[in-house]
Amino acid sequence: RVAEADPVHLAGLIRTRCLVEPLALRESVSRGDAAWEDALAGAERRLARLPRLLDAARYVRNPEWEAAHIAFHRALIAACDAPPLLGFCERLREEADRYRALAGAVAFRKRDVAGEHAAIAAAALDRDADRAADLLTQHLATTGDFVQRAMIENRQGRAGGSRRRADTSGR
Repeated sequence: RVAEADPVHLAGLIRTRCLVEPLALRESVSRGDAAWEDALAGAERRLARLPRLLDAARYVRNPEWEAAHIAFHRALIAACDAPPLLGFCERLREEADRYRALAGAVAFRKRDVAGEHAAIAAAALDRDADRAADLLTQHLATTGDFVQRAMIENRQGRAGGSRRRADTSGR
């Protein structure tokens, strides 16, 4: 058994990511060299080329996209030169990914995630740390909002199903 996802914990997790990851990105932008730029540009291109879903109708996630997504977010902050900060960001991202996976199809309705990633990368590569950090914060917060909504919808769906079963069981 796995503990049920907690919307309150998710909110704190997203807030923490919105505080910490933009800091790591600002440091990465200021410290990054040509190799960092190349790695970031390559990670963004790889991610942009992959379909997020293998089957949109059944919301079958593409494991290659998932791996490229992780690589992109790692590449953003890779040059921050603070291993404990990188480790903390990684732990937060892993925890957030669990929530994102639980949210399913709801989490990405009406979103241009590829466009968000491209804009963050462009700002970072332009060495505009403030814009890159703001875009990353918006990206993380938007994902958190979508996932939170999905969790609520999923809970309401389960509760409605339980009530329907209870209503029909007495007949």
